[in-house]
Amino acid sequence: GLEARFSSSSALAALAFGFNKQLHQQEEGEEQSIVVFNMGAGNVEASLLVVDSEVYEVRGLAGSSECGGQDITDTLVSHFLQEFKKLNISCPTDSKTLLKLRTECERVKKVL
Repeated sequence: GLEARFSSSSALAALAFGFNKQLHQQEEGEEQSIVVFNMGAGNVEASLLVVDSEVYEVRGLAGSSECGGQDITDTLVSHFLQEFKKLNISCPTDSKTLLKLRTECERVKKVL
């Protein structure tokens, strides 16, 4: 069986990504690197894993509990409002329009 210990949920996500994408089918001796970002509600983490054959090695972990998913969404909303302004695109700032923009920014963040 598989026995493993992880100190980070993003490292676990990277491992799951590796199994899902079947990285173990790479050529012998060829390393592949995976960077996984985990944007939680109250924090953000990044893990760097190196995969060589069927060996997964965590090379680095970093994170911040001062920046979370909501902060990233807010930053995206502000960014797009500024971009619209630069391009002279009128963007109503009523609550319905801002909610729509926020929803799309949330979707984009999840895709990233």
